[in-house]
Amino acid sequence: MLRIKQLMLALFASVLFISCGNSGKKAISFNGDIQNPESDSIYLIGDNNFKKAIPLNNGAFSDTLSLAKPAYLKFYAGRQFTWVYMIPGDNLTLKTDMNSFDESLKYEGKTAAENNFLAYKMLKDQEMTGNPSEFFSKNPDDFKKTVTSFKTGMIAELEKSSSAKEFKEIEKKNIEFAYLMLLAQYPEANSFFTKQNTPMPDEFAKEIGEINLDDNTSYEMIPSYKDIVLYQNSIKIDNAKSAADVEKLISDLKSDKIKDDVMANLLMYTISSGGTNAQAYYDIVQKYAKDEDLKKRASAEFETVKRLLPGSPSPEFVFPDINGNDVELSDLKGKLVYIDVWATWCVPCLQEIPSLKQLESDYHGKDIHFVSMSIDQRKDFEKWQNMVKEKDLKGIQIFADKDWSSQFVREYNINGIPRFILLDRDGKIINADAPRPSDANIRLLIDENI
Repeated sequence: MLRIKQLMLALFASVLFISCGNSGKKAISFNGDIQNPESDSIYLIGDNNFKKAIPLNNGAFSDTLSLAKPAYLKFYAGRQFTWVYMIPGDNLTLKTDMNSFDESLKYEGKTAAENNFLAYKMLKDQEMTGNPSEFFSKNPDDFKKTVTSFKTGMIAELEKSSSAKEFKEIEKKNIEFAYLMLLAQYPEANSFFTKQNTPMPDEFAKEIGEINLDDNTSYEMIPSYKDIVLYQNSIKIDNAKSAADVEKLISDLKSDKIKDDVMANLLMYTISSGGTNAQAYYDIVQKYAKDEDLKKRASAEFETVKRLLPGSPSPEFVFPDINGNDVELSDLKGKLVYIDVWATWCVPCLQEIPSLKQLESDYHGKDIHFVSMSIDQRKDFEKWQNMVKEKDLKGIQIFADKDWSSQFVREYNINGIPRFILLDRDGKIINADAPRPSDANIRLLIDENI
């Protein structure tokens, strides 16, 4: 599935425990065979930083787990992912071929029916969403018909399967919330692919608005419910007018688990990047988090980025430009400086280029420098030069000395790109995680400071 902004919630890798079933822990035998493996291990990913690596021996694996309750787990093999459902006392065998992972995925054992259904559902989901541009560019009526048909078809297949009654009950809800998640994603995704401003259709909004986003039982039971809770809260946080509004959103959540996860997944990025709300979000985490590890992580991240708060002197750089001449950040004082940290291999970076060129054109001749800093590897220096020329990139084009390990990149705690930074005339930080060129807020921020 596509993820725009925070669309792809696969990053919220989780174990979701179902309330029904045996409360005592029981061993689970999990084994399998993977033909044409791409790595030497497979992985099960779970909540609370759980990550279990199971080694492959000529493609075969075998391990023993223990669960107190039935659970959906995320299974990774190389670049492939699927959901796996397990119950206490389970014995489950997974077989697949990495050359056709989804098509050849088969299960044997106690929960074979449940897992073969999940494999079938994922295969059909990929058939529907495999071309994100085509899928999300549909008009609202056609889009809703497509996802409604998918939901209806999956529930019918589920009913026909020999899966356990308890699984069918929870999986129906999982399918329903996945359908609602697609409706929620539609406006942003459609806008992205059609280059138009797509409002939320009233019919979609009505269905989404009926979801209770503070249901702890569903949150721990249903993978797609967790996705939509985090997604909807990410939108609310993005649209919040102040940190005080974000604090109210957090404080109003009744579920401690949801509250902690919203802070961990949606506030920690701003804290770790030194964004303008880093201090406020750090304070919110310290005030409301029940998870002591989350508090400690927030403290460590905030300590790292204290020097990046607004008004702090920016870290310096001296890097060669496209013509081989050194450019020093200190030489750019006297004007605002908008820095784009990017790379030629970064698709989201390339998607920002048209907006960046338009921004540069609109502010041409005004008191602002536009600096694009490539963190490509040294071996791709010529590739970078060619792309700058082919795309007729404007502004000051520079090449970092040690890609991700460049001192400037490390001092800004940059772990993902594109990353945009706005500095004032004195070289002090206005925003260490500034809006992207495609975000209208960058113009407001520049106009306030120019």
